[in-house]
Amino acid sequence: MVRRAPSENWTSFLFIVISTGIILFDFGWFREQFCMIACPYGRFQSVLMDDQSMIVGYDEKRGEPRRGQVKPGDKQGDCVNCFRCVQVCPTGIDIRRGVQMECIACTACVDACDDVMTKMKRPTGLIRYSTLQELQATPDQQSKFKPGLRFAPRTIAYLAVITAAAVALTYFVSTQKDVDIQVLRGKGVPYQEITFEGQKAYLNQFFVEATNTSNEERRIAVAIEDAPQGVAMMTSQSEFILRPGKTERIGFFIRFAHDTSKKDMEIELRFTDAKDPSLKIEKEIHLVGPLSRH
Repeated sequence: MVRRAPSENWTSFLFIVISTGIILFDFGWFREQFCMIACPYGRFQSVLMDDQSMIVGYDEKRGEPRRGQVKPGDKQGDCVNCFRCVQVCPTGIDIRRGVQMECIACTACVDACDDVMTKMKRPTGLIRYSTLQELQATPDQQSKFKPGLRFAPRTIAYLAVITAAAVALTYFVSTQKDVDIQVLRGKGVPYQEITFEGQKAYLNQFFVEATNTSNEERRIAVAIEDAPQGVAMMTSQSEFILRPGKTERIGFFIRFAHDTSKKDMEIELRFTDAKDPSLKIEKEIHLVGPLSRH
C-alpha cells in the first residue's frame, strides 16, 4: 500500500492522514488540555481510588504554612513557595491543593521539590508517593504507615473484573477465524415453483455474506456437501474472491425436485479456499417447500 497510489487504498490512506492530523493537533496546540478535558485516565482514577490508594501527594502538615503565608506567632513550614512544582507540571496544576483529577502521576513535581529541598538542606519527600490516610495523619503517625500491596475487597473485585476482561479478549482473539461466513435466506416468498426438464421443482433463494479478516486475498469456492439426488445449486459464480478486510455478498438458488419437498430437508454447504486447504467451513441450511414445516 505504501508503494501504490493513495487512490487504490482510500480507507487506509484517509485513516493515516486523519490520525496524523489529530496527533499533530494534540502535540502542537491542544497538549495539556487533552489530559484535562479529553483523557479518561483522571475519570477512572477518581472512581478507583480510596484513602489508602498510592498517589502523588503534598505533605500539608509538614509544608504549611508556606513562605509568604506565615502568620505572626506561627512557625514556617518547609514549603518555600517557589512554584517549581507548578512550573514543571505538564497539566499546570498545583499539587499543593490536594488530589486533582488532572494529575497524571508523572512525578515531575516530586523531582523538582526534592531538588529544592536538597538545596535548602531540608529532608526530601515534601511531595512524594503516599496515601491520603498517611498525609492526613500526624507526623508521629506517618512513620507507622508502610506502603505495600493491599488485598481489600474493592481491590479483589477490580482484579477479578480486569482478569475476566483479559481472558475474554484473549479467547475472542485466539478463536477469531480468518474468514467469517453467514448464509441468509432471501426475503420475500419462501420458495418458488418452476418446471425443470419437464418436471416440477422448487427454488429457495439464499445469500452468502463472507468477511475476510486476514491480510491475504481469499478465493472461496462453495458447493453442496454430498448433494442428495435432485438437489443442485444455481449460481453465476461457484467461487468468489475475498479481498483483505472486505465483505462480499453473493446470491444463489438451491433447486430441488418435487418429491423431496414432501418432507423437511437439511443440506450442508461447504466453503473452501483454493490457496489454503486448511480452511473448510460448513453451513447447514433448511430447504422449504409446500409441505415443509416452516
